[in-house]
Amino acid sequence: MSVDKKNYLILSSLFLFIYFFGFLTNNFYYLDDIYRSVIGVFGWDLNARPVTNFIFKLISADRVVDIYPLGLILGVLSVIWASDKIRKFLFQGHVMSGVIATLLILANPFLLANASYHYDALTMFLATALAIWATFVTEEVKSWLGLGLTCFILFLVWSTYQPAINLFLTLSVIFYIDRAVFLKTKNINIDILLKALALVLSYIIYSLSFQHLVGGAYSVQHSELLKINGSFIHQFIVHIKLFFGMIHLLFEGHFKYVAYGYALIFFMSVFYLDFTQVRKNSLKLSRFYSYILLSSPLVIIFLSFLIFCFLKEPVVKYRVMIGFSGVLVYLFYLLNKVIIKNKSHWLMIPMLVIFYIYAAVYPNAQQARYDNYLLAIHTIGERINQTNFKSKELMVAGTFPAVNVNLATKDAYPIIFYLLKSYFTDMYLESNSELLTSGANLFKHDFLTKDLNIVFKSKSAVLKDGYFHVISDTPYYTLGEKKDSFAVVFKGKE
Repeated sequence: MSVDKKNYLILSSLFLFIYFFGFLTNNFYYLDDIYRSVIGVFGWDLNARPVTNFIFKLISADRVVDIYPLGLILGVLSVIWASDKIRKFLFQGHVMSGVIATLLILANPFLLANASYHYDALTMFLATALAIWATFVTEEVKSWLGLGLTCFILFLVWSTYQPAINLFLTLSVIFYIDRAVFLKTKNINIDILLKALALVLSYIIYSLSFQHLVGGAYSVQHSELLKINGSFIHQFIVHIKLFFGMIHLLFEGHFKYVAYGYALIFFMSVFYLDFTQVRKNSLKLSRFYSYILLSSPLVIIFLSFLIFCFLKEPVVKYRVMIGFSGVLVYLFYLLNKVIIKNKSHWLMIPMLVIFYIYAAVYPNAQQARYDNYLLAIHTIGERINQTNFKSKELMVAGTFPAVNVNLATKDAYPIIFYLLKSYFTDMYLESNSELLTSGANLFKHDFLTKDLNIVFKSKSAVLKDGYFHVISDTPYYTLGEKKDSFAVVFKGKE
């Protein structure tokens, strides 16, 4: 191992240990975690993620085991190791540039959601590492062997966590621009075509092998492809708007002007490089490369969520925005081209400081919400267990409200506020699933001695008519009796 690589690995690990420190010191379950921790099910094969299922089968018996934070640590280390390829092929092996690029891959604010999962963090980041590796395989392994290896790695990405494919797309285009526009490398067009072929072949093999595994209302709902008909273009555009809406959250709150500043730098950099390096070249392809460079910022942003636009009902959640890490790397790459002698990393410090603030605020706020949630359902369970009321049903309505520490993030850091998920009825309403939700299972297995059927209702359905006797009223919920049922109405804003 070279000295530069060793220094890169040490520095990246140190900076990312600090970044993820809040996750290592907090202990909250995030969405699916609650369901798995209570029931012990695997279930990733139903999402057509058999490699994830296989990994947890290797380390578990009949019930899935929670190895957090080891899973998060191993996942992050795998991304650090793979990102050395970015340092080598996009930043000429410069140590500090490689460290900054790796930080941008993992400090992508949307990935705070991925790091929150006790179970999925390992394989989500492993898929990210595989996507990075796949981008540069053909640079190290030539001819058809490189194509075959790229195809195999991408097949693993599809089978582990599909959203990481978008990172492969963004990094592949960045690599193409680097080699075609700036280094004038021969046969680079063949390289990008081989990558495209590997992507298509890997998806076909994956689809034929595992797509039939998809099961459950939620997975089926979000895996169906758009139909090629008169409404295809309209639906495609609607999906693009949804994902741009998520990205727009970065331009709200306390640091919005910093975000606008970086966006301006992003687009001005391509104009500067086009004028100073591309248009001055006398090559016949200069105009073609000029168009590629000028359009690249929007193209790469679009590629960061491309595969979801082809779905009938895509999952529009932060955790799928792994591809946006490629957008951040491209911004840094452009600055590295504009500012010579590898001094561009100084300009990335304000952005990274903001990302580190997000990583400090978020796990503390999520822990506060989770603690209040557990306390609330524990007290609800106690009151129900103590009552003599004869009922076989518990109706649940409303959304668990934000606690004060969460509300503090709403105006300052909107992207953090929307990451703070309600654990109870939100999950049911989002997934539209007939399966038991996390909250229901936690109620039934940990806090209730009564054998109750748990059903979810709207607030209006619970309160509009009929006798409702209040048993307990708190700032978070109202517990009462309604006809032959218990009813819990959470007081959060829907």
